[in-house]
Amino acid sequence: MRWIPIFLAGVLGCSGGSDDDNPDVDDTAAEIVPADPYRTISEIFEWGGEQIDGRGVRWHVPENPRGLMWVFHGTNGSVSSVMQAEWVLLYNQLAQRRIAFAATSSANREEGIFDTEETDPARNADFPVLRGAFERLVETTDLTADVPMGAIGFSRGTTASAFFGQMMEAEGWNFRVTSMHSGGGYFRNTAHPSVFVSAENDTSTTPEAMIASQKQCLGVHPLEDCPIHHGLEIPLDPRRLARLPQFSQEQSAEAFDELVELSLVDGQGDRAFDLADLEDELMRYERNSDFNASMAATQLRVVWATHRFSGEFAFDEAAFIESILLR
Repeated sequence: MRWIPIFLAGVLGCSGGSDDDNPDVDDTAAEIVPADPYRTISEIFEWGGEQIDGRGVRWHVPENPRGLMWVFHGTNGSVSSVMQAEWVLLYNQLAQRRIAFAATSSANREEGIFDTEETDPARNADFPVLRGAFERLVETTDLTADVPMGAIGFSRGTTASAFFGQMMEAEGWNFRVTSMHSGGGYFRNTAHPSVFVSAENDTSTTPEAMIASQKQCLGVHPLEDCPIHHGLEIPLDPRRLARLPQFSQEQSAEAFDELVELSLVDGQGDRAFDLADLEDELMRYERNSDFNASMAATQLRVVWATHRFSGEFAFDEAAFIESILLR
Protein backbone atom coordinates (compact mmCIF):
# COMPACT_ATOMS: atom_id res chain seq x y z
CA MET A 1 0.00 0.00 0.00
CA ARG A 2 1.36 3.45 -0.80
CA TRP A 3 1.12 6.51 1.42
CA ILE A 4 -1.55 9.01 0.40
CA PRO A 5 -1.15 12.65 1.41
CA ILE A 6 -4.22 13.94 3.20
CA PHE A 7 -4.50 17.46 1.86
CA LEU A 8 -7.18 19.79 3.15
CA ALA A 9 -9.36 16.94 4.31
CA GLY A 10 -12.66 18.21 5.68
CA VAL A 11 -14.06 16.70 8.85
CA LEU A 12 -17.79 16.81 9.54
CA GLY A 13 -19.78 15.93 12.60
CA CYS A 14 -23.09 14.12 12.67
CA SER A 15 -26.09 16.24 11.71
CA GLY A 16 -28.71 13.74 12.78
CA GLY A 17 -29.42 15.23 16.22
CA SER A 18 -31.70 18.02 17.36
CA ASP A 19 -31.25 21.66 16.39
CA ASP A 20 -33.55 24.22 17.96
CA ASP A 21 -32.61 26.76 15.30
CA ASN A 22 -33.54 24.55 12.36
CA PRO A 23 -37.24 23.65 12.05
CA ASP A 24 -36.44 21.09 9.33
CA VAL A 25 -34.59 18.81 11.77
CA ASP A 26 -36.75 16.00 13.15
CA ASP A 27 -36.09 16.02 16.90
CA THR A 28 -38.07 12.81 17.40
CA ALA A 29 -36.05 10.73 14.92
CA ALA A 30 -34.01 7.79 16.16
CA GLU A 31 -30.27 8.34 16.39
CA ILE A 32 -28.60 7.77 13.03
CA VAL A 33 -25.57 5.50 13.32
CA PRO A 34 -23.09 3.97 10.85
CA ALA A 35 -23.77 0.45 9.60
CA ASP A 36 -22.24 -2.67 11.14
CA PRO A 37 -19.30 -3.43 8.79
CA TYR A 38 -19.89 -7.20 8.78
CA ARG A 39 -23.68 -7.44 8.75
CA THR A 40 -25.55 -8.13 5.53
CA ILE A 41 -26.26 -4.87 3.72
CA SER A 42 -29.95 -4.58 2.95
CA GLU A 43 -32.31 -1.72 2.20
CA ILE A 44 -34.15 -0.17 5.14
CA PHE A 45 -36.44 1.51 2.60
CA GLU A 46 -38.63 0.42 -0.30
CA TRP A 47 -37.83 1.05 -3.94
CA GLY A 48 -40.43 2.54 -6.24
CA GLY A 49 -40.22 3.56 -9.86
CA GLU A 50 -41.85 3.81 -13.26
CA GLN A 51 -41.08 3.81 -16.95
CA ILE A 52 -40.42 7.39 -18.08
CA ASP A 53 -40.24 7.85 -21.85
CA GLY A 54 -39.59 4.13 -22.18
CA ARG A 55 -36.73 4.10 -19.66
CA GLY A 56 -36.85 2.62 -16.18
CA VAL A 57 -36.37 5.06 -13.32
CA ARG A 58 -36.00 3.81 -9.75
CA TRP A 59 -36.59 5.97 -6.72
CA HIS A 60 -37.34 6.13 -3.03
CA VAL A 61 -39.33 9.02 -1.58
CA PRO A 62 -39.92 8.98 2.20
CA GLU A 63 -42.81 10.71 3.92
CA ASN A 64 -42.25 14.44 4.28
CA PRO A 65 -39.04 14.40 2.21
CA ARG A 66 -36.49 17.09 2.96
CA GLY A 67 -34.43 16.75 -0.21
CA LEU A 68 -33.77 14.78 -3.39
CA MET A 69 -30.52 13.32 -4.71
CA TRP A 70 -30.11 12.25 -8.34
CA VAL A 71 -27.75 9.31 -8.89
CA PHE A 72 -25.47 8.86 -11.92
CA HIS A 73 -23.57 5.68 -12.76
CA GLY A 74 -20.16 5.49 -14.40
CA THR A 75 -19.01 4.20 -17.79
CA ASN A 76 -20.54 0.85 -18.76
CA GLY A 77 -22.95 1.22 -15.84
CA SER A 78 -26.70 1.11 -15.53
CA VAL A 79 -29.38 1.67 -12.92
CA SER A 80 -28.67 -1.82 -11.58
CA SER A 81 -25.05 -0.77 -10.96
CA VAL A 82 -26.15 1.87 -8.48
CA MET A 83 -28.39 -0.54 -6.58
CA GLN A 84 -25.49 -2.69 -5.34
CA ALA A 85 -24.56 -3.08 -1.68
CA GLU A 86 -22.08 -0.22 -1.29
CA TRP A 87 -24.59 2.23 -2.76
CA VAL A 88 -27.26 0.91 -0.40
CA LEU A 89 -25.09 1.94 2.55
CA LEU A 90 -25.40 5.55 1.39
CA TYR A 91 -29.08 5.26 0.50
CA ASN A 92 -29.87 3.90 3.96
CA GLN A 93 -28.21 6.93 5.51
CA LEU A 94 -30.13 9.28 3.22
CA ALA A 95 -33.42 7.51 3.89
CA GLN A 96 -32.97 7.91 7.65
CA ARG A 97 -32.59 11.63 7.03
CA ARG A 98 -35.77 11.69 4.90
CA ILE A 99 -33.83 12.51 1.73
CA ALA A 100 -35.25 11.01 -1.47
CA PHE A 101 -33.10 9.62 -4.29
CA ALA A 102 -33.68 8.64 -7.91
CA ALA A 103 -31.62 6.87 -10.59
CA THR A 104 -31.87 5.75 -14.19
CA SER A 105 -29.64 4.28 -16.89
CA SER A 106 -28.03 6.47 -19.53
CA ALA A 107 -29.58 6.54 -23.01
CA ASN A 108 -26.24 5.49 -24.48
CA ARG A 109 -26.19 1.74 -23.85
CA GLU A 110 -23.18 1.03 -26.07
CA GLU A 111 -20.74 2.92 -23.84
CA GLY A 112 -22.99 3.23 -20.81
CA ILE A 113 -22.40 6.98 -20.41
CA PHE A 114 -24.70 9.96 -19.90
CA ASP A 115 -24.96 12.72 -22.47
CA THR A 116 -22.76 15.50 -21.12
CA GLU A 117 -22.24 17.21 -24.47
CA GLU A 118 -25.66 18.46 -25.63
CA THR A 119 -26.46 21.58 -23.60
CA ASP A 120 -30.00 22.04 -24.95
CA PRO A 121 -32.25 20.32 -22.37
CA ALA A 122 -34.81 19.37 -25.02
CA ARG A 123 -32.20 17.75 -27.28
CA ASN A 124 -30.07 16.14 -24.59
CA ALA A 125 -30.40 12.34 -24.68
CA ASP A 126 -30.94 12.02 -20.92
CA PHE A 127 -32.38 15.21 -19.48
CA PRO A 128 -35.96 14.71 -20.76
CA VAL A 129 -36.14 11.50 -18.71
CA LEU A 130 -34.88 13.33 -15.63
CA ARG A 131 -37.44 16.07 -16.19
CA GLY A 132 -40.20 13.54 -16.72
CA ALA A 133 -39.22 11.68 -13.57
CA PHE A 134 -39.17 14.87 -11.53
CA GLU A 135 -42.57 15.94 -12.81
CA ARG A 136 -43.95 12.50 -11.99
CA LEU A 137 -42.46 12.57 -8.50
CA VAL A 138 -43.92 16.00 -7.79
CA GLU A 139 -47.29 14.77 -9.08
CA THR A 140 -47.45 11.48 -7.16
CA THR A 141 -45.33 11.92 -3.97
CA ASP A 142 -44.74 14.46 -1.21
CA LEU A 143 -41.90 16.07 -3.16
CA THR A 144 -42.51 19.68 -4.11
CA ALA A 145 -41.26 21.57 -7.14
CA ASP A 146 -38.91 23.64 -4.97
CA VAL A 147 -37.38 20.71 -3.10
CA PRO A 148 -33.63 21.22 -2.45
CA MET A 149 -31.68 18.70 -4.51
CA GLY A 150 -28.26 17.50 -5.50
CA ALA A 151 -26.50 14.67 -7.32
CA ILE A 152 -24.26 11.70 -6.54
CA GLY A 153 -21.90 10.40 -9.19
CA PHE A 154 -19.29 7.70 -9.57
CA SER A 155 -16.41 7.88 -12.06
CA ARG A 156 -17.76 9.50 -15.25
CA GLY A 157 -21.02 9.88 -13.38
CA THR A 158 -19.34 12.75 -11.51
CA THR A 159 -19.27 14.67 -14.78
CA ALA A 160 -22.96 13.89 -15.25
CA SER A 161 -23.66 15.12 -11.71
CA ALA A 162 -22.03 18.47 -12.42
CA PHE A 163 -23.37 18.81 -15.96
CA PHE A 164 -26.98 18.03 -15.10
CA GLY A 165 -26.71 20.04 -11.91
CA GLN A 166 -26.06 23.12 -14.02
CA MET A 167 -28.88 22.18 -16.36
CA MET A 168 -31.30 21.63 -13.49
CA GLU A 169 -30.38 24.98 -11.99
CA ALA A 170 -30.92 26.67 -15.36
CA GLU A 171 -34.38 25.08 -15.44
CA GLY A 172 -35.17 26.74 -12.12
CA TRP A 173 -34.74 23.62 -9.97
CA ASN A 174 -33.33 24.09 -6.47
CA PHE A 175 -29.97 22.37 -7.05
CA ARG A 176 -27.45 22.75 -4.20
CA VAL A 177 -24.85 19.99 -3.75
CA THR A 178 -22.83 17.24 -5.44
CA SER A 179 -21.10 14.09 -4.21
CA MET A 180 -18.12 13.01 -6.31
CA HIS A 181 -16.81 9.43 -6.03
CA SER A 182 -13.59 8.59 -7.90
CA GLY A 183 -14.21 11.01 -10.74
CA GLY A 184 -12.95 14.40 -11.85
CA GLY A 185 -16.28 15.87 -12.88
CA TYR A 186 -16.16 18.87 -10.57
CA PHE A 187 -14.49 20.97 -13.27
CA ARG A 188 -17.88 21.01 -15.01
CA ASN A 189 -19.52 22.76 -12.05
CA THR A 190 -17.80 25.05 -9.55
CA ALA A 191 -21.04 26.64 -8.34
CA HIS A 192 -21.97 24.19 -5.58
CA PRO A 193 -20.49 22.63 -2.45
CA SER A 194 -19.31 19.05 -2.90
CA VAL A 195 -18.01 16.06 -0.98
CA PHE A 196 -15.22 14.04 -2.59
CA VAL A 197 -14.31 10.36 -2.09
CA SER A 198 -11.05 8.91 -3.40
CA ALA A 199 -9.44 5.45 -3.34
CA GLU A 200 -5.79 4.82 -2.53
CA ASN A 201 -5.05 2.49 -5.48
CA ASP A 202 -7.36 4.07 -8.06
CA THR A 203 -5.44 4.59 -11.30
CA SER A 204 -8.46 5.83 -13.29
CA THR A 205 -8.99 8.85 -11.05
CA THR A 206 -6.06 9.02 -8.66
CA PRO A 207 -6.26 10.44 -5.13
CA GLU A 208 -4.13 13.32 -6.39
CA ALA A 209 -6.74 14.06 -9.06
CA MET A 210 -9.48 14.06 -6.43
CA ILE A 211 -7.44 16.47 -4.32
CA ALA A 212 -7.13 18.71 -7.39
CA SER A 213 -10.94 18.63 -7.70
CA GLN A 214 -11.27 19.57 -4.06
CA LYS A 215 -8.90 22.51 -4.62
CA GLN A 216 -11.21 23.71 -7.40
CA CYS A 217 -14.09 23.58 -4.95
CA LEU A 218 -12.02 25.48 -2.38
CA GLY A 219 -11.52 28.23 -4.94
CA VAL A 220 -15.22 29.01 -4.51
CA HIS A 221 -16.26 27.60 -1.13
CA PRO A 222 -14.88 27.32 2.41
CA LEU A 223 -13.24 24.11 3.61
CA GLU A 224 -16.35 22.84 5.38
CA ASP A 225 -18.19 22.91 2.03
CA CYS A 226 -15.55 20.81 0.25
CA PRO A 227 -14.75 17.79 2.47
CA ILE A 228 -12.70 14.92 1.08
CA HIS A 229 -12.47 11.32 2.28
CA HIS A 230 -9.63 9.00 1.29
CA GLY A 231 -10.38 5.28 1.10
CA LEU A 232 -7.35 3.16 2.02
CA GLU A 233 -6.54 -0.47 1.26
CA ILE A 234 -7.23 -2.77 4.21
CA PRO A 235 -6.74 -6.50 4.84
CA LEU A 236 -9.66 -8.71 3.86
CA ASP A 237 -11.55 -9.86 6.94
CA PRO A 238 -12.98 -13.41 6.71
CA ARG A 239 -16.38 -11.90 7.59
CA ARG A 240 -16.29 -9.24 4.90
CA LEU A 241 -18.24 -11.02 2.15
CA ALA A 242 -21.16 -11.58 4.54
CA ARG A 243 -22.00 -7.94 3.80
CA LEU A 244 -23.42 -9.30 0.54
CA PRO A 245 -26.83 -11.03 0.53
CA GLN A 246 -25.25 -13.83 -1.55
CA PHE A 247 -22.95 -14.88 1.34
CA SER A 248 -23.68 -16.20 4.82
CA GLN A 249 -21.08 -15.78 7.57
CA GLU A 250 -20.01 -19.40 7.02
CA GLN A 251 -19.76 -18.95 3.25
CA SER A 252 -17.76 -15.75 3.73
CA ALA A 253 -15.21 -17.64 5.83
CA GLU A 254 -15.07 -20.44 3.25
CA ALA A 255 -14.64 -17.94 0.44
CA PHE A 256 -11.78 -16.32 2.38
CA ASP A 257 -10.04 -19.69 2.60
CA GLU A 258 -10.54 -20.15 -1.13
CA LEU A 259 -8.97 -16.74 -1.82
CA VAL A 260 -5.97 -17.82 0.24
CA GLU A 261 -5.72 -21.07 -1.73
CA LEU A 262 -5.86 -19.10 -4.99
CA SER A 263 -3.08 -16.80 -3.70
CA LEU A 264 -5.17 -13.64 -3.96
CA VAL A 265 -4.70 -12.95 -0.26
CA ASP A 266 -2.47 -14.39 2.43
CA GLY A 267 -3.62 -15.88 5.71
CA GLN A 268 -3.82 -12.42 7.30
CA GLY A 269 -6.02 -11.14 4.48
CA ASP A 270 -3.37 -8.96 2.86
CA ARG A 271 -3.41 -8.77 -0.93
CA ALA A 272 -0.92 -11.27 -2.38
CA PHE A 273 -0.50 -10.04 -5.97
CA ASP A 274 0.50 -6.90 -7.85
CA LEU A 275 -2.40 -4.56 -8.57
CA ALA A 276 -1.13 -4.22 -12.13
CA ASP A 277 -2.57 -7.71 -12.55
CA LEU A 278 -5.91 -6.92 -10.88
CA GLU A 279 -8.25 -7.64 -13.78
CA ASP A 280 -6.43 -10.84 -14.76
CA GLU A 281 -6.46 -12.03 -11.16
CA LEU A 282 -10.17 -11.33 -10.76
CA MET A 283 -10.90 -13.20 -14.00
CA ARG A 284 -8.86 -16.15 -12.72
CA TYR A 285 -10.81 -15.99 -9.46
CA GLU A 286 -14.15 -16.07 -11.26
CA ARG A 287 -13.06 -19.07 -13.35
CA ASN A 288 -11.94 -21.07 -10.33
CA SER A 289 -14.28 -20.08 -7.54
CA ASP A 290 -17.05 -22.21 -6.06
CA PHE A 291 -18.85 -19.05 -4.96
CA ASN A 292 -20.45 -16.01 -6.57
CA ALA A 293 -17.08 -14.52 -7.47
CA SER A 294 -18.43 -11.66 -9.56
CA MET A 295 -20.32 -10.31 -6.54
CA ALA A 296 -17.40 -11.03 -4.22
CA ALA A 297 -15.19 -8.98 -6.54
CA THR A 298 -17.29 -5.87 -5.83
CA GLN A 299 -16.17 -6.12 -2.20
CA LEU A 300 -12.60 -7.02 -3.07
CA ARG A 301 -12.31 -3.85 -5.13
CA VAL A 302 -13.46 -1.85 -2.11
CA VAL A 303 -11.07 -3.63 0.27
CA TRP A 304 -8.19 -3.10 -2.14
CA ALA A 305 -9.18 0.57 -2.67
CA THR A 306 -9.28 0.40 -6.46
CA HIS A 307 -11.62 2.21 -8.88
CA ARG A 308 -15.02 1.47 -7.36
CA PHE A 309 -17.91 3.03 -5.45
CA SER A 310 -17.51 2.65 -1.69
CA GLY A 311 -20.00 3.30 1.08
CA GLU A 312 -17.22 3.48 3.67
CA PHE A 313 -17.96 7.12 4.41
CA ALA A 314 -21.74 6.95 3.92
CA PHE A 315 -22.52 8.33 7.38
CA ASP A 316 -20.38 11.46 6.96
CA GLU A 317 -21.32 11.85 3.31
CA ALA A 318 -25.05 11.80 4.06
CA ALA A 319 -24.58 14.17 6.99
CA PHE A 320 -22.80 16.63 4.69
CA ILE A 321 -25.47 16.34 2.00
CA GLU A 322 -28.17 16.90 4.62
CA SER A 323 -26.40 19.98 5.99
CA ILE A 324 -26.23 21.62 2.56
CA LEU A 325 -29.75 20.70 1.50
CA LEU A 326 -31.22 22.16 4.69
CA ARG A 327 -29.41 25.52 4.59
